[in-house]
Amino acid sequence: MPGGGLRIRRPRVPEEIRGAFARVSLTAAAVWAVAAGLFLAVMPTYAGQLVLHSQNLALLALVAALVLVSSVAAQDELTRIAPGQQRAEVSAAFYVCIYLGVSVPVIGIGLVAVATTLFTAVTTFAAVTGAGALILAAWHLRNRGRTVRDPAPGQAAPGRTGQPARTSR
Repeated sequence: MPGGGLRIRRPRVPEEIRGAFARVSLTAAAVWAVAAGLFLAVMPTYAGQLVLHSQNLALLALVAALVLVSSVAAQDELTRIAPGQQRAEVSAAFYVCIYLGVSVPVIGIGLVAVATTLFTAVTTFAAVTGAGALILAAWHLRNRGRTVRDPAPGQAAPGRTGQPARTSR
């Protein structure tokens, strides 16, 4: 680093990409909540019987793999919209969202299961996550093709390619 050594940076999201960041990171957190919170943490065979009505572990693995691949797509979108000098800070904030997406549902399912039954806990989780996924899908569709900000004449918008980065507002 010019002018000094390494320094620790806190997770931070620049104001101009906060809407897009929220959309992408909430999507990834929801994906991880389903993949880790339901299919990987809550006994996969039980989740498969309850959600997919199947005990086929290969099918459960395929569903989990598809869910995780969509998280990679969300991270790729984030990389495209993050300004180059702040990519590490934005990525750190993204990972905070992912870890919350993994931990909060697992703890929540456990607490609800203790108070009621595992069936009720998983059903509640599925209903809340499904409603959230529908809202996020509508948000994605509504903001398709928009840019983070319109660049000033002769100036490129944030992103790796110099092309306007897509985002939501």
